[in-house]
Amino acid sequence: MRQGEAMPEKSILDALSRAGVRSYAVGPSEPSGQGVLFFDQITQRLCHFLSEASWRGLERILAVALTNSALAERGAWRLLQAGASDVFAWELLTIDQRGIFGIREFTRYF
Repeated sequence: MRQGEAMPEKSILDALSRAGVRSYAVGPSEPSGQGVLFFDQITQRLCHFLSEASWRGLERILAVALTNSALAERGAWRLLQAGASDVFAWELLTIDQRGIFGIREFTRYF
């Protein structure tokens, strides 16, 4: 999503894997089922993908903003309306929370 910057989802996915949560990439043309959606900005395309992947809210999709600014202008509400089960900004969690609270937040969905 962002060019030239290291993406934090790799470290997040590694932590989830250590907690026993399996993950795999899903192509934009084949969304389905529960999962975690990382994003750095909210677009109409993202909301459409979320709606399709979550079957309009029937499947659990956790939307994780890579930055707090990605949730500006009622962004979390837009994603919840599109079908996200929950939305939060990863950068707002402290390092300890990311390692403990963050993993618990993810695993309670799956």
